[in-house]
This record gives sequence, C-alpha cells and structure tokens, in this order.
Amino acid sequence: MLVYTINLIFTTVLNYLSRIIKHKKISSALIGLALLFASSVAGLRYGVGTDFFAYEQWFRHYLAYPIRFDNYQDLGFSVMIKGLQLFTDSPQILFFVSALITNILVMMFIKKNTDLYDLGFFLFITLYFYYSSLNIMRQWIAISIFLFSLKYAFDKKFIKYILLVLIASTFHASALLMLPIYFTFRFKAKFTNIFVLFIISFLIAFNFNTIVIKLANFFPFLNAERYLSYFDSSFATSGGGGWAYSIILIATFILMLFCKNKYELNIKYGDKHFILLIFATVFSFFAPSSMIFSRLQLFLMPIAIICIPNLVKIQKPKERVLITVIIILLGVLYMYRTLLINGGEPLPYESVLFK
Repeated sequence: MLVYTINLIFTTVLNYLSRIIKHKKISSALIGLALLFASSVAGLRYGVGTDFFAYEQWFRHYLAYPIRFDNYQDLGFSVMIKGLQLFTDSPQILFFVSALITNILVMMFIKKNTDLYDLGFFLFITLYFYYSSLNIMRQWIAISIFLFSLKYAFDKKFIKYILLVLIASTFHASALLMLPIYFTFRFKAKFTNIFVLFIISFLIAFNFNTIVIKLANFFPFLNAERYLSYFDSSFATSGGGGWAYSIILIATFILMLFCKNKYELNIKYGDKHFILLIFATVFSFFAPSSMIFSRLQLFLMPIAIICIPNLVKIQKPKERVLITVIIILLGVLYMYRTLLINGGEPLPYESVLFK
C-alpha cells in the first residue's frame, strides 16, 4: 500500500504545481511527469489485478498466432498487442502502454472540463478508478476513449464522436451502449423529465436480460450472450463500486441541483455535465446488484471527478479551501477503505523489478 500512497502524493503534488505555475512548458512537463509516474506504477506491477495473468497469456498468444480480423470482439486491443510486439516480446509493455493511454486520455478529459484538474486526477485515483484500471484494462481503455470523445458530443460534432466510440468498442463492446449518449444532450433537465427518466430506467433494468438476448440475436458479432452470467448478483463488483458509488453520485447530483444555475453560468459545458450526472445517477441504482450495470456505470461515473472540482470552484474563496480539505480527507479515507476490501485485487503490490 506504500507504493499507492507515494503515487497519490507524488501525482497530486506535481499536478498542483503544474496548475499554479504559469510557465506553459514547465506546467506541461509536470503533468507529463505525474502521468508517467502513475503509469509506471501500473506498468511495472506483476501479478497485480485479478486478470493480470489472463492479459499476460493474451499477449503471449499473439506471439504465436495472427489476428483474426473476422472477429470484431476486442479487435482494437489485439491490434495494439501486435503493434507492441514489433518492439518487444515482453508482456510487461502491454500493462505500461495500457495504463499510459488510459491516464493520458482521462487527464485530457479532466483538463477539458475543469480548471482544478489536480483535484480531478486526485479523485480519479481515490475513487478507485485508477485501481480498477489495473484489472479491467480493456474496458478502461474504452472508457478513456469515450471520455475523450465527449468533447465532440458537447460541441455537436457527431461524426467524430461516433468514430471514437466505435474505436472504443473494439477494445470493449460495452462502449457501443454509449452511442446514444450523444442524443441525451437534447434532454431538458426539468424535475418532471428527470422523474419520468427514473421510472423508464427502472422498467428497462428489470427487463435488461431479455434485451441483451434480443441484441445477441440481432447482432451476433457482439457475442452479447457471454455477458448474461454477469446478471447474477454474485458477479457484482465490490471494492470501489457498489452502493458507495451510488451514494457519491446521488450526493453530487443533489449538490448540483442546489447550484445548477450558478454552475451552468460559470462552468463551460455545465449543462452537459448535469445531464451526464443525471444518467450516471440512474445507472447507479442498478449497479450494486449487476456487473453489467456496474461496468456501464463506470463509463459515466467519471463525470463526478469533474463535477466535484467545479462545484468547489464556484464557491467563495474561504469556503473553497475548507471544502477542498474535506474532499481530500474523504478521498483518502475512501481510497484506503476500498483498497482494504481489495476489489479487483490491487493488493499486495508486487513489481516486475523484484520478480
């Protein structure tokens, strides 16, 4: 756990310094160093994460066999592996590059949506996203591509958004379910509309098994049936997710309701953030009992890591300092709590350097 503590302190300090230093090149270098450090901790791990050895075996498989281009499932990830094998036959490169892609794209998403990006990346780590990316690497690459693509959805650049989501789906097919998000920004965030949305979502949730089976029949190339076992509550994610994420999203949603007008007036894309937060909150109701919804929730849950810093930003200076201290304390406590639960098995941390 010491490695993770050093990682949190080091990246947060570097990102904070980069924000307060006005020299553009120095600021960018500090951010780069923070991302490199976080990616190195992930990239130099050995046996860390439930699926570590499955990914290692995947890499070794492609040392001996070619890519099957007739299989859409995970094609992007397979192509990435074959590309990395042009430089090395060590599977360790896969863990480093996957982490680097994820961390860079997540930081770009954060910086695009909040000035307090140091607090945003702090929350990316302490809310367990960083640690879940050590396990479900493919999905986190897909999530980070989706998060990056949101700027095109915000700016109504339909083609660019769709293309990026399709690319994300070649790493994890669940990204295809984010295609309709582009159209959610036409949603009018009124109380009546939000209430109706919650009711419809409950109805869909209780019939989602049937929907997935029909999707499997219409789109057999997605191989959707293999995810049906995830509906068993025993597969629902623990650790960073579960009801904890639901509480965080609901609390953020309530705070946003009270500050909605001020938030939208002072924050670029503020109205878009609120809509995403609404849909993330909807997913959070079902995520604790289903891995499917838990995985889908992860695509939208990161909206919290930009909404929370922005809610801090719009407060008065004295209140801002106090609120930031409270967030840091709660964030650290939450991180250690989730690490002790060890969802996705980030502990114990071992490095390939000492293998």
